[in-house]
Amino acid sequence: MSHTSILIISIFILGMATGNVSSVPANSAFLMMGVFGVISYFGLGALADSRERKRRQQILEQKEEALEGRLERHLTTNPQCTPPQRVASAGSLHNADRQTEIPHLTACQNR
Repeated sequence: MSHTSILIISIFILGMATGNVSSVPANSAFLMMGVFGVISYFGLGALADSRERKRRQQILEQKEEALEGRLERHLTTNPQCTPPQRVASAGSLHNADRQTEIPHLTACQNR
C-alpha cells in the first residue's frame, strides 16, 4: 500500500466523521483515524524522500569512486611500459617538428 492510498482512505474516513452516518463515539473514532492517517501520509512521504535522497547519494558516490579509479588507472604510469621516446626521422634531420614514435611501445600504450 503506498502512502498516497493512505491519504485517500484517511480523507474518506474524515468525511465519514464529519457526516451524519454514525453516532458521536464513532465520529470521534473516525476523526482520530482520519487525522492519524493524514499525519502518517506526511510522515511516510518524508521518509520515502529521505530514503530516495540517500540512495541517490550512494549511487553518486559509487560512480565517483569508479571514475576516480579509472582516472587514476589512466593517469599513473605503468612500470612495465616506459613512456614513448621520440626520435628524429632519418629523412628530415633539418625539420625538428617531424618525429616518430618507437613502434614497440605503442602496444603498451593502447591498454
